[in-house]
Amino acid sequence: MTIINRTAKIPLSRPQQGLLLALLCYVLWCAGDAGVKTVAMDGVGPFETIALFSWISAALLVGLAAVRGNLESLKPVDMRMTLIRGATIAFAQVCIVIAFAHLSLALFYTIVFLSPFLVALGARIFLRESLPWGVGLAILAGFTGVVIAVDPVQIISGKGDLVGIIAATACAVGFSVGQLMLRRMSHTETSESLVFSVMIIAGVITSIPAFNAFASISWKTVVVLTLTATFATIANLAMAQAMRFTTAANVASLQYSQIIPGAIFGYILWSDIPTWNVWAGSAVIIAAGLVMAHLSHRLKD
Repeated sequence: MTIINRTAKIPLSRPQQGLLLALLCYVLWCAGDAGVKTVAMDGVGPFETIALFSWISAALLVGLAAVRGNLESLKPVDMRMTLIRGATIAFAQVCIVIAFAHLSLALFYTIVFLSPFLVALGARIFLRESLPWGVGLAILAGFTGVVIAVDPVQIISGKGDLVGIIAATACAVGFSVGQLMLRRMSHTETSESLVFSVMIIAGVITSIPAFNAFASISWKTVVVLTLTATFATIANLAMAQAMRFTTAANVASLQYSQIIPGAIFGYILWSDIPTWNVWAGSAVIIAAGLVMAHLSHRLKD
């Protein structure tokens, strides 16, 4: 169904709907990430955090499906791909918690900005989506921007947080693989199934190492993770729908919007002020991403 802009009365195309849904997803993810970082800063381990988050998200989806009388929508079609994607996202989520315990939100997002470029490369290799030479140059520029942001000189001198940077980079890789699989699976799976199955798999995987630590979880952590899971559930459903409406590269290009709310949340909650190299690297990455998106649209036109 075409979404109508009530103010301008202008119908939006499917690609435009996809981009708006992706933007909503990234903003909500950022709000949820602030909750996860709050839990990580309180010393809650990554396995406990993701286990609780996953089970709460799964319960929310079951409740939503039950209210709608559509529990069948939670059942996956391709179990093999579902299991692989679930394990991949579980890995990325654990890396997120580790990274948040070491990095500011702004620096984390800057490193994770590798994802759109990795998605574009993967979409060309595995999904046969177009990748013109100009986009290839934009990808190279994006990697350069990440190098500027992480400042390898600081790492070599022992002043940078290598653990956080490695965790954030691993998260970007895992997230990119998950996005590519989501793009492929969105043609056969329901949005609810795509989100629910991942939450169940991630919950099972992370609950095993976290089992003995659940007793020490505070009610504050449960409340924060419940709010986080609510934001993430809405965001994940929006992302699954966005992938039906537009290309993986176009959806990934909007990920740069996270730097703004990320910096705002970081400053308000933890008084984090991004350093000059983080802003400079982000500027290079965002410019490269916008060029990549523009070239992709021109090729389609």
